[in-house]
Amino acid sequence: VNFWRRGDDVFRRLASGEMHKLIGKPLLANVIYGNGILNNGLHMIDFCRMLFGKICSVQLIHSTSVVDGPIENDRNISFVLTFESDLNVVFMPIEFLHYRENGLVVWGQHGRLEVMNEGLVIRHYPMRTNRAMQNEFEIASDSPRSIVSTVGSALFEMYENLSTAISSGDQGILYSGGSSALASTFAMHSIFGHSGSSVLDLH
Repeated sequence: VNFWRRGDDVFRRLASGEMHKLIGKPLLANVIYGNGILNNGLHMIDFCRMLFGKICSVQLIHSTSVVDGPIENDRNISFVLTFESDLNVVFMPIEFLHYRENGLVVWGQHGRLEVMNEGLVIRHYPMRTNRAMQNEFEIASDSPRSIVSTVGSALFEMYENLSTAISSGDQGILYSGGSSALASTFAMHSIFGHSGSSVLDLH
């Protein structure tokens, strides 16, 4: 399944431990997406699963119709995903009438990571001594370190991976296999079909 972020070299490294080296354990995260949960929202749910693991619950915040989106009857939904690590990821939609953004910001124990502009801009903000308070720390929001994006080759890597899996007969090596994609789709449909604001357990 073409959840292309799973073929991106930088994202694969982040998911394999580099994110923890950069910012420590994730404490909270925010996602901005647009053009509907059936569209970009689903891709960002899968991206979060790639980075953070298994989703254990979802909670709907607010839902509105998509204006001029590519998928009929799609919704822009604000919601919270809770992962098995107790990490909460808040998804907030933005109308693409003004500009596009599908981005992720992760606040960790000792740093912040931003993946913005569809993954074209990736920045790491380290922790440093707080400039206003003694014996405190802060995130160096004015001193980011850019990480070179590999988004441009992600689709090529997905096709290379698919070709290798077909020629070897080993579907287990797929970056985005069917069972993984179904888990993301199940979470998305749970949100899409959930009308209340109560927490929905996905165990």
